[in-house]
Amino acid sequence: LHVSINIIMHKLFLLMSHKYYFQFHAFVNLILCSVLCFRDKNSTLAMFLRQIFRLTTRSTTFSVRQFAQEAADISLTFACPAQVFYNQSNVQQVSVPTIDGEVGIYPNHVPLIGVLKPGVMRVYQQDMIRKFFVSSGTVSINEDSSVQVLAEEACDVSDLDLQACESGLEKMKSQSHSGATDEKAAAENAIAIEVYEALVQACHEA
Repeated sequence: LHVSINIIMHKLFLLMSHKYYFQFHAFVNLILCSVLCFRDKNSTLAMFLRQIFRLTTRSTTFSVRQFAQEAADISLTFACPAQVFYNQSNVQQVSVPTIDGEVGIYPNHVPLIGVLKPGVMRVYQQDMIRKFFVSSGTVSINEDSSVQVLAEEACDVSDLDLQACESGLEKMKSQSHSGATDEKAAAENAIAIEVYEALVQACHEA
């Protein structure tokens, strides 16, 4: 008998939407009280409803605790050796360029550690979007919705000089075409080209 009750109970519970936990909890309470008043406590229906009551009570408690832990904002810390841009500041969203692609960070994001690549980092705070250029570094996303972005070099994109960036890119490309045989120099040149290309693109987004 208990096996049959459990099967029916779990099938019914799986069909319920989570948003109806509280309504279902109250409904079961009402029926359970009526059954216990007018029927034998050991009846099949009474046992069935008591088990649903216990299950929904545990689930409701879990749901309340889960929603209470959800954060409304991100606590952002963003800095480079020369400047601190944000120090545990509340923001709504952060977008960072990583070697695995652009990562959009929202409150309650899954924990993650990433490596930054040259590109534009966006910070969404209230009705404002700030854009920063980051050369490299790391991003850490924690369970408590705190985020740390540590960049080797960073600046507001509005501070970039498009002409200087384009000039630097052309210089690096000309050195690349010269056919340097030194592997180290070639690797450094390739990195410089990547950074300058990202700088030029960032200038156009300013």
